Amino acid sequence: MSLLHIPKLDITPLNEPLAARVAVPGSKSHTNRALLVAALAQGSTTLRNALFSDDTLYFAQALEALGFDIDLDPDNKSITYSVSVDRSLIIEPTC
Repeated sequence: MSLLHIPKLDITPLNEPLAARVAVPGSKSHTNRALLVAALAQGSTTLRNALFSDDTLYFAQALEALGFDIDLDPDNKSITYSVSVDRSLIIEPTC
């Protein structure tokens, strides 16, 4: 299936902050997906049991280059994000 034929999915913002705890096994794919979700969150997010692979470190560096504050703690397998970027500067691609 071509990416151009994937149906559009509208995401409605929540009316109140979401407080959740999700436990997933350490994996490169799960860690990178969690990095993306954390980058979309407001405030501070901590990822625990993160896998520190080259891909994960490159992804974290890219997010830092975009203005995200990231604290990597490989000894405790955790990554903490604090959002300090102006979200109005994030460009949304259009198809």
